[in-house]
Amino acid sequence: MYSSLSIKNFRSIKSLEFSELRRINLLVGKNNVGKSTILEAVFLLCGINRPDALDSLGNARGQFVQPSDEVWRAFFARMSPEKPVEIKGTFNETDRRLTIEGLPPDGLSSVAPTSRTGAPEPITKLPVDFSIGRLDITQCANDGQEDKITIKRDLSGNLINTVMTPPNPKVTIIPSALIPSAALLIGPELVRQFSSLSEGKGQDDLIKSLQFIDPRICRVEVLSKGVLPTLHLDIGLDRLLPLAVTGAGTVHMFTIATNLAVCRDGVLLIDEIDNGLHHSVMPQLWEFLAEQCERFNVQVFATTHSDEMIRSALECLDDESRRPGLFRIDESKGSHKVVNYTYEAIRSVLESNFEVRS
Repeated sequence: MYSSLSIKNFRSIKSLEFSELRRINLLVGKNNVGKSTILEAVFLLCGINRPDALDSLGNARGQFVQPSDEVWRAFFARMSPEKPVEIKGTFNETDRRLTIEGLPPDGLSSVAPTSRTGAPEPITKLPVDFSIGRLDITQCANDGQEDKITIKRDLSGNLINTVMTPPNPKVTIIPSALIPSAALLIGPELVRQFSSLSEGKGQDDLIKSLQFIDPRICRVEVLSKGVLPTLHLDIGLDRLLPLAVTGAGTVHMFTIATNLAVCRDGVLLIDEIDNGLHHSVMPQLWEFLAEQCERFNVQVFATTHSDEMIRSALECLDDESRRPGLFRIDESKGSHKVVNYTYEAIRSVLESNFEVRS
């Protein structure tokens, strides 16, 4: 598990540090204070092992602009690659670090023409809107492993060919999954995850979690109908019901339950964990989450705006071994800070109407 985390120059966050992280961690705060950004930072720190890893984060936010450097540019503070991204953390007593530098495409110098004095202008003098054509990434751990990764865009034609060098990172990749706040798309990846779960005879736990929402659900099947296989539920009707036409809460719970098994010995990141869930389901969700996290050795980071979700977590997970970390993110004039609620503060929250979200 991660015990500490540090983020610098990533998206809107200039600098932010966490300590005393626990197995289940709740991030709260107002809109646009960087909660989703923190989840993305942890996801990247777990390891980059494919060339589309960063683009996938942009896609999850609805950025499908190609060919363009817009997705990459948004990773840097103030939308400018002037300062590299740096993310650090300690996972199972091993220090990990990830840095990301944005550079012009190959063939264009990262140093502007010489000035009147004959001295080269530094990269900070380049126009802020120069196209980012290359990312230089360093990921390393204190066990001596280090990767120097270059991800390039081939802007010829109308398509972008993204290439990662080297293809096989040496730094250990921590199993991880990020469930974005708008993750209601039931695609091939979710089908694959369910198939992996079923292969390990884990469907019973999945059905148990779905029954929190609809007690009629007794079976999940993958059917080959149309171009791609699809997920269906048995709720006692004459025909199986497509998962896609059930409520948002059912899809959200299905996604959480399948990814817990996928992230064995790793990290699950859930943006707006309360999405689509009725308040009556929340205590059962926390009990299930704590049980599965212990079973699969998974650490969870989750964001929420729901006071009911916060209080149900604090009430249900009151034992010392299961007590969640509660962190409020504040932002003022571009500066971020973390408020870490101690156990005593959490007890005070439960015994009063104190507002922890802002």
